[in-house]
Amino acid sequence: MTICLYGSVFPPKKYKNINTLRRKRALSGDTFEKALIKARAAIVDLSAGTINNASKALQSLGLRVEDFDSKEAMFDGIIDALSNMEDKTLQTAYANEIFGDNIANQMLPYLRGNGRDQSI
Repeated sequence: MTICLYGSVFPPKKYKNINTLRRKRALSGDTFEKALIKARAAIVDLSAGTINNASKALQSLGLRVEDFDSKEAMFDGIIDALSNMEDKTLQTAYANEIFGDNIANQMLPYLRGNGRDQSI
């Protein structure tokens, strides 16, 4: 069984962990939804070969569409790549390019908390 969350499909355990972590980091459902939408748009641009700031940021993070089996997996890859960055200035710049300034500002505490816990 899978659960549809903001147009993306997640297994039940992952859904529960994402929502628990999102609440712990005080990330609103609306912000999370907008982040998913922005990330998916960047993924579509990257896969279509469209060159823009978001697709360039994904490339700079070393992300390639062919390395993932779904948009949801790539979203996880984006969160992982951003969360694991040591250079916080560059992390902020890439997040701004991928999510837009407003969403990135709300996502940064989530990303700096590693975007997930070990059980996801």
